Amino acid sequence: MRKTLSKAEILSAKDCYFEYEDVPEWGGSLKIYSMSLRERMEFEKVQAKRKKDSEEINLEEILFVLSKSLRDEDGIPIFTAEEVNSLLDKNMNVVYRIFKRCAEVNKVDSDSPGVPEGKN
Repeated sequence: MRKTLSKAEILSAKDCYFEYEDVPEWGGSLKIYSMSLRERMEFEKVQAKRKKDSEEINLEEILFVLSKSLRDEDGIPIFTAEEVNSLLDKNMNVVYRIFKRCAEVNKVDSDSPGVPEGKN
């Protein structure tokens, strides 16, 4: 027998996927979350602006993905949209590696905006 979900059950479901990424350079690990549909649609607006001018992912997109994906143990974003700019002063290789993991979790690439495939 199948269970039909109610609106309340759907809306209260904890369905965000996450992975841990070790960051030995910073002495610990980060929790990388999948973006919500709302966050993904916001990202695609940012991405669409860039697509008119360039094929390469830009700084605004990288910072957006980091600000939405990096979360604490309770699932709350670590950085606000303004605070994430502080990562610009950190080691480029470390930050870019973290961004790439966030991009993998969220099925983000520079070529294909749209609904992500895979987990969540």
